[in-house]
Amino acid sequence: MKLIIKKTDLLHKPCERYDDLPDEFDAIEEIKKRGNNASDVSWLIANCEFARTPDMLEYFKSLEPLAYDIRWLIAHCEFARKYFN
Repeated sequence: MKLIIKKTDLLHKPCERYDDLPDEFDAIEEIKKRGNNASDVSWLIANCEFARTPDMLEYFKSLEPLAYDIRWLIAHCEFARKYFN
């Protein structure tokens, strides 16, 4: 799975672990490089309209997110609220 986006596609600046991102990048590959954390995927879904797809939510679920990560995503993303309800 690939998700090629630009920094300008993000609603907010990512955390310091992602300071070295180029202007255009594969978001999935970058998340995998940095530990493949469900919390990073939930942040991406909430902060990038291009990541708001059923495939991305399935990828998020495949990472076995903690209940906290699921609650955070639902609280911060209308798309996820509709998906999980």
